[in-house]
Amino acid sequence: MSNEIQYKRIQLENGLKVVGEIHPYGNAVSLGFALSLGSRDEQDADLQGACHLLEHLCFKSTEKYNSFELVNKWESRGGDLNAFTAKEYTCFHAYVLKEDLEMGLDILTQIVFYNNWSEKDFKAEQSVVSQEILVSHDNPEDFLFDDFTSKYFEGGPMAHPIFGSIESVRDMDIDKLRAFQEMYYRPENCVLAVAGNFDWEELIKILPKFLPKSKSEFIDNRVYPPLRGNSFLHFEKRKSHHNHFLMSYPSHSLREGRFFESSILTNHLSGGMNSLLFQKIREDRALCYQISASYGPSQQAGMFSLYSSTQEDKLIALVEESLSLLKEIKENSLQQSEIDASAEQIRCGLLLGETDIDSRMNSLIYDEIFSREYLSVEQLIEGLQKVDSDSMREYLQKYFELERSSFYFFGSLNISTQKSLESVCSRFMLDA
Repeated sequence: MSNEIQYKRIQLENGLKVVGEIHPYGNAVSLGFALSLGSRDEQDADLQGACHLLEHLCFKSTEKYNSFELVNKWESRGGDLNAFTAKEYTCFHAYVLKEDLEMGLDILTQIVFYNNWSEKDFKAEQSVVSQEILVSHDNPEDFLFDDFTSKYFEGGPMAHPIFGSIESVRDMDIDKLRAFQEMYYRPENCVLAVAGNFDWEELIKILPKFLPKSKSEFIDNRVYPPLRGNSFLHFEKRKSHHNHFLMSYPSHSLREGRFFESSILTNHLSGGMNSLLFQKIREDRALCYQISASYGPSQQAGMFSLYSSTQEDKLIALVEESLSLLKEIKENSLQQSEIDASAEQIRCGLLLGETDIDSRMNSLIYDEIFSREYLSVEQLIEGLQKVDSDSMREYLQKYFELERSSFYFFGSLNISTQKSLESVCSRFMLDA
């Protein structure tokens, strides 16, 4: 076996895409099945929350195992087994010793392709998911980000909440849910990603015995409308010790590239305690405890966001100072020294995390689901080091659309504070 990390990819006869990153050392393997199916695919109102509900139901009984046997077989070997639902895909993933890879394939394929949940399971998980929704509503950050996204993409499929609603989950038709699963839970709509110390040829040799054959030709007729975020200002009146603040503006999609510029910009703003926002907002002026910037990409669009929370008497200054810093970057860009410093910080983080096979497995899935070119850690570093002041300035002029910002405030603000915030935010809103 080579001492170098190797990338492999193949598409099997049944349509399953398999990607691997072989690490020559270590005792573990991370693997995940990702379905190109997320909340944006729940086009019918009475199916909203279906993908997340199915994620739960898949852990019930399968053709070979009951729910306890599934988790006990895994956890008795010290492994980790979990799943998550996103806007554009659903992922079932596991972490296992390298000698248990075959067991991992057995368990995950049973969960994804051979589950046979019952009506009793369905009713039980309707109740469980309803409780999960209520828990998220009690968490200000969870509620804020979910509700913001629904308003930001209102009128389009990306607005669909991942959990659905209490009503949509409660009233979901079991037969319609089964038909939805039958349509999309199939190898042709799935990616298997494996990262760690394993034998690629052996994986491809044993994999078919765990997989179903295609039942019929899979014709994917899904069409997604053009995606563009709305510009809005919203005050959510809730009792809270802190007032939470979230702003976003449209940015580039994954298909448009510019990954390296967005990574450097985000790191410069909030990549640690040496970042611009942390130093200027927290350290110099003590306006908040935490503040972060992030780039959230999708296949069709992207959004750049800034989030923080603070007491009411500091909120106006927090918003003004944050927007002033963003405006200054838009107008003056970043210095080459700042670009180089962020690129170096990210480079070191990538090298430190190169053996994090969970992260690498998720990156493989991301590349496949979003039709993004595979990049090794070395290629990522090379791309970061090519960013210069000219490319950053061009990126900011094209994609740093502050004038299309949207703002969401969560908390119990008095009228005078709200009026002041409306005045501050209006300068960064296209429709104000």
